[in-house]
Amino acid sequence: MYFQMIALAYVPMGMSTILSAWLRCKEHAMIPFAASLGAVIVNTGLNYVLILGKMGYASMGIRGAGIATLISQLFQLALIIAGFGICLKKDHDVWMFSLHLQNISKGEYILMIAPILTSEFLWSLGQNVESAVYGHFGTENLAAYMLTCPVQGMITGALSGLSAAAGVLIGKSLGKKQYEDAYADSIRIMLAGFVGAVAVSVLLVLLSGRYVDCYQVDDRVKELGRLLLIIFAIYAPVKVENMILGGGIIKSGGDTKTIMMIDIAGTWLIGIPLCLFAVYVLKWDIAGTYALLTMEEVARFAVTWVMFQRRKWMISLAE
Repeated sequence: MYFQMIALAYVPMGMSTILSAWLRCKEHAMIPFAASLGAVIVNTGLNYVLILGKMGYASMGIRGAGIATLISQLFQLALIIAGFGICLKKDHDVWMFSLHLQNISKGEYILMIAPILTSEFLWSLGQNVESAVYGHFGTENLAAYMLTCPVQGMITGALSGLSAAAGVLIGKSLGKKQYEDAYADSIRIMLAGFVGAVAVSVLLVLLSGRYVDCYQVDDRVKELGRLLLIIFAIYAPVKVENMILGGGIIKSGGDTKTIMMIDIAGTWLIGIPLCLFAVYVLKWDIAGTYALLTMEEVARFAVTWVMFQRRKWMISLAE
């Protein structure tokens, strides 16, 4: 039942993503933000009511979580559609349904999105392989890793907004063939992301002890969790720069094939081999394996930075 609800939730989620991209490109970014915030609030409230059985409702457990996710995604889509209609009227735009693509052919469109889909699929598969390897460390190690996941997801999710913003801003400059402005703005966005990531990393290191103390687990698990958070904080700036550079800036020029090759090589030729080497050859614990695995991000950034400097990605899709 849970997976059925999640599968249904992907439909409004996909529509929301498309409309949100349009709104951001039209400089109405507050609407997707407000809709996402509203969806989080609704999802949290419904999880409390349906999972635990509050306000007269019977406890539904995992089924309630699925229902809450579906309802929150429908709520988000409704808000975005309302905002979409308001913006159309405000900007005096006319909406019409058409599968016709301007400036590029359908074949070129498929060639552009296919690498993205392939890259995301193989990256997700790689994450599953790494999680399976982590599962061999034992209960304490796995518990320590799972303890850090909420913080990692929250920080990465918050700073990933810079990647979306970079894609919109740089894409618009490239569309106008303002190549020097696009390059200068890219540097500024990357600098802002680096400064923000460093600030968050410092806070995470300082507060890591307080965070793990919130959990009722053994001291060994807390110590491992704190160590993993510190390792994550050290490489977080590089991870954020990869998200901005590869996931936003370079993709805005349409060169998705090269980014796909970098992502696949980083995951399957560096990350997973290093993970397996650390576990089965060096016999390291989860902290050492996790630290070695982060070298994937460093290698990926080095290659992407060279590509960025060459400026071959700076093209207008209108050309």
